[in-house]
Amino acid sequence: MLIDWVKKKLNESSSVKALDEIEIFLCALKTKDDQEIAMLLAIATIIRLKLSEKGNLSKALLENNTHSLELKKSLIYVSGVVGAFQKRDQAFDAAGAMVWLYSLKSHLSPTVERKVADVWSELKRGFPHVEEKLSELASITGNETPAEAIVESHYIPAHISI
Repeated sequence: MLIDWVKKKLNESSSVKALDEIEIFLCALKTKDDQEIAMLLAIATIIRLKLSEKGNLSKALLENNTHSLELKKSLIYVSGVVGAFQKRDQAFDAAGAMVWLYSLKSHLSPTVERKVADVWSELKRGFPHVEEKLSELASITGNETPAEAIVESHYIPAHISI
């Protein structure tokens, strides 16, 4: 019983912390125009495809939390990716990775899931421009846009209702 109580308290603490982080991210998104949101989506898409390719972030994991150990591992890994981008002063890349970090955190509680749905409501504003931004990103970086990126750039985890 004590162990269950401790687990519950830790989960509640994680949810409160996640809500605070997500609220800051959401406020920042609300200040961006649709073109900036589209660039963030383009970057987030490329990051998700690369993480998925390496086996660190699957669609199945984003869409349900039946794999709790796998979810915890991905949360730690993606959090590390965000931190690495931040250390290298790559703010847009960090924000792109945060999209997936917060999408994973949506499994922590229904309250966190609703807040992440608000994030996706803001991100959705960029969908009409994301293909253009993927092309722009390819010309900036000199890297070819992965073929699946255009379709995948409109992906929203299935359990997120917006």
